[in-house]
Amino acid sequence: MRTGLDWYKRKPVAYLGGVQGLTSKQHAVYSVILDLIYEHGGWVNNDPRWVSGWISDMGPAAVRNTILELVDLGKLIIEGDKITQHVARNEAETRGKQRENASVSGRIGGIQSGFSRRQSKENNDLNEANALSREDKRREEGSSGVVRAREDDPPPQIQQANHDLGEDAWALYRAVMKSVGVPEERMPAHWMPPSAVIRVQRWLGLGLSEVEIIETARHTRANFETPPNGPAALDGAMQRTAAAKQMPPMTVPEGQRPRLIGGNHVQQPGEDKRTTRADLIRAAARGTT
Repeated sequence: MRTGLDWYKRKPVAYLGGVQGLTSKQHAVYSVILDLIYEHGGWVNNDPRWVSGWISDMGPAAVRNTILELVDLGKLIIEGDKITQHVARNEAETRGKQRENASVSGRIGGIQSGFSRRQSKENNDLNEANALSREDKRREEGSSGVVRAREDDPPPQIQQANHDLGEDAWALYRAVMKSVGVPEERMPAHWMPPSAVIRVQRWLGLGLSEVEIIETARHTRANFETPPNGPAALDGAMQRTAAAKQMPPMTVPEGQRPRLIGGNHVQQPGEDKRTTRADLIRAAARGTT
């Protein structure tokens, strides 16, 4: 069963003008069917017996005849075995799309929020001796801002695409586009759904998390003047990040003395505080792993 609206705006002037001149039976049937159309998302089954359950003094036959009268009057529309009404259908479908888009936007906000918290923790763990240069720090800070999901509707390209891919897939796809600076309202051909959405989803198969995918895309974008012309341009960076994750821990081989790092600091076996996941991702984005 389709999910419609729990409530809708009642416009008394328009409604009273529309039912003016109807009989009591026509008014009763029209009012019940109109509410059912809103409740079920734009249409309702043409089932007079079911509708008569809301009107105690009308049976299925009387309701069936009244529905046909309302169709002749242009108040209702029968399409196959369904009944609809053009204003109610348009409003119910529009509200349904807005609710779906809000759910996707909320998912994007969750991904970006997790990315922000994780990146903040990693930045706090970095040793002060390994601070970035002023220019690198400026670029890093400029690229670390959390991109909040817009609350307005996505562009027609996304609204009309196949939503069977799932909300998580759409959320990750839109978050990646935002992280590399691709505007949804003027997206290049190679970023068009659904093929681009599917390609972004394939990166999860490399063993990367959503946060790692967004972070890799963001750092890769910082190395170029313009956004990538499609998600395929990020495949190499994603593969390098995945490969870096699979690297064994950096330890001192057995039998060898720990090497000195700077002054008198001695690196003990299994200790490499300067090598963090953020370092690996930045190296992967530059292609230097």
